[in-house]
Amino acid sequence: MIETSETSVRQCLASLADPYGDTPLDAAVRAVGVDGRKVSVDLALGYPLDEGGRAELAALVQTHLQAQPEIEAAAVSI
Repeated sequence: MIETSETSVRQCLASLADPYGDTPLDAAVRAVGVDGRKVSVDLALGYPLDEGGRAELAALVQTHLQAQPEIEAAAVSI
């Protein structure tokens, strides 16, 4: 089994481009929490985004993280 770590979460987000900022999302990571196979990520964007955009981006990041076999559940806040 692959172990989930803060580093692996950041590497996963490096492969996901911010659809609004056109940069890898690992640059926006403020904090990562790991509890076994569950992760939480707090993103700090460098630009304003309305509530709908934040919800859409959070869902995109959550889906991307949960597609990784070592991650069972992901919570994302922006």
